[in-house]
Amino acid sequence: MRMDAGSLAVSFENVCFAYSHGGAEALSSVTLHVPRGGRLVLVGSNGAGKTTLLRLLGGKRRPTGGRALVLGQPAFETTALALDVVLVTDEWDPEFVSSVPTRRLLESAATFGSSIRSDSQRAARLLVALGIDAGILSSELMSLSTGQRRRVQLLCALLPPRALIILDEATNTLDVRSRSALLSFLTEECECRGATVVLCTHIFDGIDGWATHVAQLEHGRMLRSLEATSLPQGISLYTSVKLWLEQTAEERSAAIAEAEQLTAGLLLPQPTDGQWGASSSERMVELKESVQEAAAPKAVIPATAGSSAAASSVAAASSLAAAATAPASSITPSAPVAAPVPISPAPSADLSTLAPAARIMIGPIQRALEQLSLTVNGCSSALGVADLTQLESNAKDLTQLMEGTTRALDAFLAASKKQVPSKRPAEAGVPEGWGDRHRSEEELVREGVILLQKVPPGA
Repeated sequence: MRMDAGSLAVSFENVCFAYSHGGAEALSSVTLHVPRGGRLVLVGSNGAGKTTLLRLLGGKRRPTGGRALVLGQPAFETTALALDVVLVTDEWDPEFVSSVPTRRLLESAATFGSSIRSDSQRAARLLVALGIDAGILSSELMSLSTGQRRRVQLLCALLPPRALIILDEATNTLDVRSRSALLSFLTEECECRGATVVLCTHIFDGIDGWATHVAQLEHGRMLRSLEATSLPQGISLYTSVKLWLEQTAEERSAAIAEAEQLTAGLLLPQPTDGQWGASSSERMVELKESVQEAAAPKAVIPATAGSSAAASSVAAASSLAAAATAPASSITPSAPVAAPVPISPAPSADLSTLAPAARIMIGPIQRALEQLSLTVNGCSSALGVADLTQLESNAKDLTQLMEGTTRALDAFLAASKKQVPSKRPAEAGVPEGWGDRHRSEEELVREGVILLQKVPPGA
């Protein structure tokens, strides 16, 4: 049954919010109704948008769409709501008053819209519920533990009577006794004064039978909002929420798996005509296939007696493969990794017809393709958890690897089509990367810059 606006403490209709103009929505078409005197438990996985929603409830953010009413008034525009609404988060930083005795903070909070004498009974109830004794009151905040500071924060926030109390993970550091006593105090506030409580938490100890309403937010959308009496009988709220989150995780895992299969094709740029030569399209197709199948065994050219070039090839392949074995979530230029076990080439492989320069390049290019695959997977994983810092780092690595590996493939194909002159500069070799990228691949191959070691005459 739909309630009229006057009986609602919270009335959100199709509320949307984005942190930047034109940016992705953190909240999308959220509808939520909480009656006056109700106790709502808001649940959802990490990154679901719960904190954003609570900040809109507390009037800290302005919605970009929809209607957001609190106590019958626009939540953001009505500044008078500051006297009736309190938002308590886990981000309270008391350093600016670290040298102030707790008692002084208590006196300041008590005179917020009322006198300390008229609220003495309320203060006594809160002091008992939160376990704040004379020792804590006479101490400076900097000398208190994290849990004790949280109690002081809750005391200061709850001492003035409020019509709407919003708690965002604000009870996580309380001990079992203090948390239970606080929940009892909040129940009295709702039943005796008609206050409304919205509690966001991941801890469900002692929460059964406390909430009158439960809502689940996922990916910025309200999946469910229901009365607690509608929950399955005989099942704890913890179990119900766990089943909801597992179902959501399974659906998200399927979406992530599908996205990972398409990541290589989406992230690898399509070449334009003539961008990388006449056969660039074919080489990009080969590169994409190599990225998608990089987990398959790759042949490593074995060293043979009297062939220093082949030995250099194996050494280079081992070096590049070491970086390729790093986990996708920790791909960094300096990540320590273990060397791989060389895999023997297929018996039918005949590499003798290739030019020496091309033969030396096979192993390193294979390992570069493996590194490229890992970086693509790293981007996908970072994207899946919205880790923007890691995603930005992996994206830069991906761009560099794509450019360098594509040029290396161009150089390999150019070298394999003709015998490269054996005369090389005395100290020809590759610095970090694939050599000077401002010069053509054919010129690099001709001058031997792309070789790890000069090819002996007659090799």
